[in-house]
Order: sequence, then structure tokens, then C-alpha cells
Amino acid sequence: MSRQTTTMEGFLSFGEAMLRFSPLDDENEQVQSRSTTRHEPTKFLRTVGGDELNSAVAFGLLRIPSKWVSVVPAGPLGDAVVESCKAHNVQFDGPRVEGEDLGIYTMLPEEQTVHYQRKHSAFATHSPDDLNWASLMKMDGGADPSWLQMTGITPLISTAACESWKRALEHAKKNGIKASLDLNHRAQLGTLAELWEIVAPHASYFEVIVLSVGQLIGLAELHGLPPPQLGGTGVDGGDVAHLHTTAFIPAAYRLGVALVHFIAQIASVRSILGFPFPPELCRANRSCLNAV
Repeated sequence: MSRQTTTMEGFLSFGEAMLRFSPLDDENEQVQSRSTTRHEPTKFLRTVGGDELNSAVAFGLLRIPSKWVSVVPAGPLGDAVVESCKAHNVQFDGPRVEGEDLGIYTMLPEEQTVHYQRKHSAFATHSPDDLNWASLMKMDGGADPSWLQMTGITPLISTAACESWKRALEHAKKNGIKASLDLNHRAQLGTLAELWEIVAPHASYFEVIVLSVGQLIGLAELHGLPPPQLGGTGVDGGDVAHLHTTAFIPAAYRLGVALVHFIAQIASVRSILGFPFPPELCRANRSCLNAV
């Protein structure tokens, strides 16, 4: 039996992009192990990163009309982000703000963590009134996008970012635009309870909610549900993020979620969005899908 497919008229995402700095060793490979010499001069690999932008890039590389909405500073660092969009077939739309900064994050192998500097970025400090969603949420030619991708990163960045996140989603609802959410809780920005308080009123609208195993367990605890049972193995031999049916059904409905998918490999996007997703492109672009 052949699988029914749908036509993707356009993909749109909203969120912040930052510059990512990862230290390099003498062989120009990214440093993975701990180091005790972080005070010494170090080579870094600088790349553009951002969960929502990464998603838009993936669709742009598939030649699917793709648009990323954000707030980016004027100047050379903001130019680097916008030029990255153009190079990957992604349309950028949103204010370019004078006198503001671009957020950055630095990989710290010696602490096995990431250090963020985004509190005063152009995106964090923007005015929600500067984002006109009636025009921003349009593809080239004036058509509505088929899909809006959101994350749980944005609403915890700042009060302004949270308000814009809500307005974007409300506009999508009013205009019948399907939406998905990568919850992607970042502990540096706030607690899972704080994030879910924002997300919960909108959860039933999302066609797809992407959760990690840890996030699902955390949400189950918040709602007094028994922890879900995991099953299967992933590409690295570990547990994949999916549930046995007996745990999945009550958890999804009692959390008010219309549909929850757990993505262990980027190739599984094809089964969610309903169009062919070449495996070779999945492999080739796995490295550019590093969520911030």
C-alpha cells in the first residue's frame, strides 16, 4: 500500500540565531575532552547556530520554500547570519536593529557544558510590536506557509521573546497554519515547570511535539503520571525516545497533546511531514542540525 503524501508549500520558523564557538586542537578537530589550559590562546571554529534556523536550513537544502523570522543586529555579525540564510536557500525576514548585539555561545570541553551570552542580544531585547505577523508569516508570493516550527527555547529567552512566540502562534491558529514544537528545554533559561506553564495552553494545537526522554519523564512527573516505559534501541545502541503504546496513549491525551512523536533520527522527519526525505541528505546535513 502506497503512503499518501502532501505538498509542502512552505516552511517557516521563528527564533534566535547565535554564533557558536567551538575550540579546535592542533589538527583542527573540535576538542571533545577536558582541558586544563583554557587560559592559553586557542583556535576556535565559528559557525552560525540556532534550533529554528537549523530546521529552516534543512528544508532549504531540500529546495522546499523555507523562511526564518527573527530579530538580528545590524553590522557584520548580523550580516554573517543573514548571508548564511542566503547560502542555504532560506529567506530571512525580520528587523535589523542598530546598536544591539548578536548572541554567542561557547563550547567548554573542560566543564562539559556550553556557555551562553544572549541576555542582552537584539533578539532578547526586541519589542514584540516591531514584529508584524500578518506580513512576516507569508512566503514569497504572499501565500501562507504550510508549516510553522516553534521551540521551547524562545519563550524562556526573555519576556519580549515569550510575547512574540505567543503572538506568532496565535496568528498561525487564526489562519489555519499547522504548527509543531520542539520542546527543547534548556535548563540555563528556566525550569521545565516554567516552560510547560507557557506551553501547556497551546499544546493541543501543535500537530507534532518533539520531546526527549528526559523531558517526557519530567512532564509525567509534573502531571503526577507514572514514568513511561522506553523501548527499542537507537543508532548508537541506546534507548530511543519512543514509548510502548500502553504508556504513550494516556500520557499524550492527559497532557492535552494532540500528537507526540519522538524523533531518534533525522530521517524520521519524512514520516511526520509526509514527503520524501533523501537519506543521503540526512547524513550529509546531520552536522548542521546542532540545536543551540
